[in-house]
Amino acid sequence: MTEKFTREGLGGRPVTVCIAAIGSLESQSVFREHCIVAASDAKLTIGDASTDNSVVKLEAFHQNWTAMQAGLIGNTIQILGLARRNFEGKENTLSNAISALKSAQQERLVELQEDQVLRRYSLDLGTFLRKGKGQFTETVFGRLCDRIEKVKTKCDLLAYGFDADVVPQPHIFTVSDDGDMVHDKPGFACIGAGGGAANVMLYHLDQTTNCSLERTTYNVLAAKFFAERATDVGQKTFLVVAVPNSWSRPDEGLIKKVRQVWDVEGRPKCPPDIEVWQETLAILHAKTGSTIGILRD
Repeated sequence: MTEKFTREGLGGRPVTVCIAAIGSLESQSVFREHCIVAASDAKLTIGDASTDNSVVKLEAFHQNWTAMQAGLIGNTIQILGLARRNFEGKENTLSNAISALKSAQQERLVELQEDQVLRRYSLDLGTFLRKGKGQFTETVFGRLCDRIEKVKTKCDLLAYGFDADVVPQPHIFTVSDDGDMVHDKPGFACIGAGGGAANVMLYHLDQTTNCSLERTTYNVLAAKFFAERATDVGQKTFLVVAVPNSWSRPDEGLIKKVRQVWDVEGRPKCPPDIEVWQETLAILHAKTGSTIGILRD
């Protein structure tokens, strides 16, 4: 097959792919414990120019929460800075994580609306909404409202993390100009130009929250490789695996080994029998490690 998944027109979805999926850890506890596997490309596209292996598309906005980014990098940087401020001092819950990121996205949107439309009139959005009808003619007021409505942040955020329950629960949610959505069921989400292709592959591979760490890692990497068929999705791959209160990094050869099996053996549905699985992922079963681990092939 040679066809490529493309963006929806010139202004389509952000050019990237970011993937996160919840998996299951082996545990002696009576409660099921989980991990989250995340992957993205590293391609940066600005206008007609692009470069691979140039940007890490994930950033923490809380000790237990990370956001992956697709879209205008300048806006995502500011949104995540606002989200960290919004989350500070709050209880670690899913609702607070969503609120922190969603409010930050809305704050950035208002800043853009004021900068792009209202600055020339020395007005903020609140003042415009309260007094604009009296200050402008009906036609001008309506035109300004239309311009404000068209302003977008043009970025999607895929957030994942663990709450502070006795047995920390994993969560995945997305925030964009279109709103927010929780993806705890089916337990995975994808954003960016390659998001549709990645979603198709994860469903094809029967990814669920009950899949083992090894199976989930393979499925996420397979989805990333398949998403490379999309326009402007880079081949370089970042891989991160999270467990409650920590992050870990598999061996650097893992991505290359899985990619080789994917290419040579015809995109198998089942994870390859690679010896490196146990030795490179054992650290996750022990739930050790304290820093974000990033793999790059």
